[in-house]
Amino acid sequence: MVNDINTELHYLPIIILRLFLAFIAGSVIGWERETSADLPVDHHGSMYRMFALVCIGACIFTVVGEFGFSKPLTAPDRVAANVVTGVGFLGAGLILKDKIGEIHGLPTAVGIWVSASIGVMIGAGNYISGLIGALFVYFVMDMPHRFPRLFQKRKIKD
Repeated sequence: MVNDINTELHYLPIIILRLFLAFIAGSVIGWERETSADLPVDHHGSMYRMFALVCIGACIFTVVGEFGFSKPLTAPDRVAANVVTGVGFLGAGLILKDKIGEIHGLPTAVGIWVSASIGVMIGAGNYISGLIGALFVYFVMDMPHRFPRLFQKRKIKD
């Protein structure tokens, strides 16, 4: 259980490994969906961001549950569980379908969800881990803009 900066530094390699693996896993799945799905041109990068952020966010919530609180079954872990639920409702309000049937707001909703997980992590005292998680999230959100060719639909071979 992480409850001070010295203890967090002790667990930091494990936490970073978990965050990095979640980043890789979500990125690979999101990239595959991005390059295989039939998306409108202005949606390039949205599937990648959505899958990668959900994976990183889930990892962050899990790490907080395992390392973030000094005592099991205390009020802070119940608060963290309710943050997940509450932010899910907030994110659902951001997802809109326009008149022609296109859906907007998924990356923003997922970004809010993963931001909440970072907030819980930092709030639980995992300062360094939370900031590293935020860097991974930033990279995921920015990658489609910096490397747009990676997110072009693949040509299917006959």
